[in-house]
Amino acid sequence: MFGDLNIVRFIMLVLMFVISITFLIISPNIISILLGWDGLVLVSYLLVMWNVVPPHPGYRPAASSVHYTTSCKHSLVLLRMAEIIARNMLS
Repeated sequence: MFGDLNIVRFIMLVLMFVISITFLIISPNIISILLGWDGLVLVSYLLVMWNVVPPHPGYRPAASSVHYTTSCKHSLVLLRMAEIIARNMLS
């Protein structure tokens, strides 16, 4: 990484990663936990894209798999929350 012209961008991505992790850990409610998780997903995607050299044939699938996996998990969490709220409203 020595001599990289975009080292400031990389450091900012790592800083955003640390902030997202901190926000996720100290979140007092489920909404802020989901916001911290979304920030973590976005920054993870950007860091994976940063790490892989673009001419490599597998660079997009590697980053996309991170994004799709976490998006599926996030969707399942939201569905579970909706189920819990619906059960509480019916009883």
